[in-house]
Formats: sequence, C-alpha cells, structure tokens
Amino acid sequence: MLQHILNAPRHIKRLITLCYDTIIIPLAIYASLALRHGEVLININEKLVLTAISTTILSLLVFIRAGLYRAVIRYMATKAFGTLAIGITISAMILATSSFITQANLPRSSIIIYWFTAFALLGAPRLLIRNIVNQLSNSSKEAVVIYGAGNQGIALMNALSNSETYLPIAFIDDNRKKQGSIIKGLKVHGQEQLATLNESHNLSLIHISEPTRPY
Repeated sequence: MLQHILNAPRHIKRLITLCYDTIIIPLAIYASLALRHGEVLININEKLVLTAISTTILSLLVFIRAGLYRAVIRYMATKAFGTLAIGITISAMILATSSFITQANLPRSSIIIYWFTAFALLGAPRLLIRNIVNQLSNSSKEAVVIYGAGNQGIALMNALSNSETYLPIAFIDDNRKKQGSIIKGLKVHGQEQLATLNESHNLSLIHISEPTRPY
C-alpha cells in the first residue's frame, strides 16, 4: 500500500497529506487539553468545537502559504522541518486567538502543549516516511566510494547523493590526517581498507575526484 502511495501522482500525495493534517490538528488540540487536565475524556462544548474548526482551517491556509505541501517528503530536509515548526508556531497563536474570540478559555499551558503535540504528530510521520523512502531507494542503488576527500570529492559526493543510481558509502584518501574522520556523514578510509569495503558493500565503482597526496 505504501508503495502505491509513493508512486501516486504528486497532487494525490499532496491531497493525502492535507487530509492527514486536517485530522491531526484538531486531534492535537484535544490531546493538549487531555494532557493539561490529566484526563482522557474531556468536556467538549460548542465553543471548543468552533475554536478547533477555525484553528484547523486557518492553520492549513498557513501551511499552504508556507509551501509545506510543495515539498516532496522524500527530499524534505532541515529547512522544511524548520518551516513546519514556524507554521505550527503560527497555528498555536491562531489557537490562542480563536480561544479568546470564542471565549473557549483554553488554559495557557495547553497552547504550549499543543505546539509540541502538533509538531510530534505532524512532523514524525513525515520524517518516518522520508526515512522509509530513502531506505527503499538506497537498497536499489549501486554502492560507490570516492577517491579523494577534498573539496572536489565533497562536491562529487553531493552530486552522487542526489543520483537515483549511485550511493556513496565512503571516502578513500591518502592523507593520514583525514583518515578516520567523518565528512558529510561518510568515513574517510585509507587505500588498505578498500578491499574490506568491497567485500562488505560489493562496490560497483570507484570515483576519483582529485589527485591525493599523502602527508
């Protein structure tokens, strides 16, 4: 089922995400109040319902305006999650304002709890799906190492990381000062470890980025 969703047209995936957020925002409001009062079942009145509806609609408009539904989940990075945090902050402000206008009189602490609850419920699934997609994508890629851990090697690694064919797994460099260090999440090895890497990862290619000099 997940594979069908991932292969669906982009507008369908955006619609699914929008529907999910529509459900989660009022759920996060309810959860924040339940946590605030320490009770699973809380009293729901018309004012609270009106507050939840207005907060949900306005929050979705903010999310749309912020471009959250333009971001492809598999490529979501720190910037996208930062945008989500800003959107939820505005949503919390909307909740507080709506509560004041409708006289729902939500406790102030519940607004803070709502922020953390909404961020967890909205952000965690996006992060989980992104990790699942990346794992599925990486499993079909050819493992490669990059010979040379300098600026050109890093640029090559960035280019290959966005490729649908190759997956950089390590750097090889003759500079002993670099060996053992981590660059952009990849460990730098010496030439003597190339055979071990080949056995464990079944390397397809060795990309030479630049001449290296031992120190």
